[in-house]
Amino acid sequence: RHYFQFLISYFVILCIPIAILMGFYSSHFMRKFKNEVYETIDLELQQAAAKADSEISHMKTTGRQFSIGGLLATAAKAKSPLDLVPVMNWLNIVSNSNPFISDITLFLGKSDYIVTSTTTWNKQFFYSHNFSDIQKAQAVFERDLSDNQEVMDVFASDTLAWKGEGGPFVAISSPIFSGWQQYEGKLVFSIAPSEILNLFSRKMGTYHAQLFVVGQDGSVLASSYTDKALVGMVGSFPTEAGTCKTKERNYLVRMATSEVTGWRYYAFIDFHTTFAPLESVTHSCTIALILTVLLASL
Repeated sequence: RHYFQFLISYFVILCIPIAILMGFYSSHFMRKFKNEVYETIDLELQQAAAKADSEISHMKTTGRQFSIGGLLATAAKAKSPLDLVPVMNWLNIVSNSNPFISDITLFLGKSDYIVTSTTTWNKQFFYSHNFSDIQKAQAVFERDLSDNQEVMDVFASDTLAWKGEGGPFVAISSPIFSGWQQYEGKLVFSIAPSEILNLFSRKMGTYHAQLFVVGQDGSVLASSYTDKALVGMVGSFPTEAGTCKTKERNYLVRMATSEVTGWRYYAFIDFHTTFAPLESVTHSCTIALILTVLLASL
């Protein structure tokens, strides 16, 4: 009897410091691991934002090239779709040379035609054929950008009830000015949401990150998610890194904001999916060590 009492006391004396040490090292390890995850995700978000900014800078350059070239004069003087073929061919070459861009559309304020990289449209037919809300689409596409040559108007096709061919897209408009700095119209670059998501590296998949790219107006430009509850929370997304809760899950939220576009890049990391397996391994190791001490003391 005394032997067993002595054995239990001995076992408890051994387990207390072991548990304390294991708890300390496991918490230290988890903290290090989380910090590494935070730093990696933050870097990935910043790199994705920088890539998008670079692409948009290229779009601005394309708009300037069109403005100073002879194509603007050709488009302005066109009296029929056949006169716009050189413009269409140039748009096709530029669009095909950059996989990030799915299409480029030319809108001139004084022209009855709209030119894409593959065809020419009558303005009214373009709106009626491709949009359910014609008036809203016309107001957005023909919005005057004459106040500032650096303005890049951004909107998602979903907000305009798009019904045309192809999937949803993000439209980025670059204003066009004549040699006398007179506003003539805009080039609209269509970007598939999947191309925006391709700016993120595969490392984000390692952490099961659910990604959102949100425009300045709060609209979702691109997203990759499995939890539909997050979609309903877009308007209340945090403006800085922190945490977020839905009914079923707790998320770690990391974000980066582009100083060029004002776009916000979010990564939602599920605590349970990312960190629970590691915590489970740590607890298992602690239990295994205690059981080993117990067997060794018998």
